[in-house]
Amino acid sequence: MYDVTLSHAYRVRINARNTTIAKRASEFFLLTPADGSQDEPKMRKQYGFKIEEIEMIVNDAIDAEVIK
Repeated sequence: MYDVTLSHAYRVRINARNTTIAKRASEFFLLTPADGSQDEPKMRKQYGFKIEEIEMIVNDAIDAEVIK
């Protein structure tokens, strides 16, 4: 059995009121790699954003450690 450490980077296309909301909403609502804001329509309306597209651009296995 192994514990594997992964590093992922995503490009998120988001329609938002401003840069701060775009960044924070992307951080908060990005699930691996699903749009978690779909379950929170009130939050999207309140903060004025919609995630349009999510694209994984980096997917690296950094380390693997034997645990058993």
